[in-house]
Amino acid sequence: FSKKTYGIPARKSIYSDPELKNDPYLGPFILEIRGQNVPIALPLQSQVYEPMGVCLKKVLNGDLVPEYALKDLEASLKQLH
Repeated sequence: FSKKTYGIPARKSIYSDPELKNDPYLGPFILEIRGQNVPIALPLQSQVYEPMGVCLKKVLNGDLVPEYALKDLEASLKQLH
């Protein structure tokens, strides 16, 4: 099915199929998926996402330049300690 549709295989055992591994479209995705590890959840990790999202939104809206957004984000993250 993956060979016909170029969809990423759902079964890991299929990742070793030489035809899929060497396919110019699927090969890079399969290599990336095989090398990924499950991220470790850190206690304060979820608290980082909100200030990061706020700063990113300001940058994307043109309300703040990236340099100042990073300074704001750094200040927010220091308050977490």
